[in-house]
Amino acid sequence: MRIGLVLALMFFAATLSSSAQSSDSSPASGQGTAVLSHARGVVNIQQNQNYLVRLKWAAPFADNKYTASCTPIAPSGFQGDGYGVYLFQVTQISPASVQVEVAAIGTGALRIDCIALHD
Repeated sequence: MRIGLVLALMFFAATLSSSAQSSDSSPASGQGTAVLSHARGVVNIQQNQNYLVRLKWAAPFADNKYTASCTPIAPSGFQGDGYGVYLFQVTQISPASVQVEVAAIGTGALRIDCIALHD
């Protein structure tokens, strides 16, 4: 299902890229030109501790006018009654990266996958 969603987003992004005619949507010379990008990282979480995790986009954007979505991929140490990620939010975006705040009941390596689509 995730692969289908990613392929649909890639098709949508390619369609947007080819149909964009407005001069204000074009990046300045030397800046990133991504329409769709992704980031992935792993953070070692200690129980009930807040972490700020900055992930770099695979392809940078021209500006901050994009929508980012991130998902935690929880290992077995975060699963079961009373365990899990209880704080997970995008706190900051820049053309080159996204910052996520995360906290969990459980200890271990938490994988974070992000995807973004330029507006």
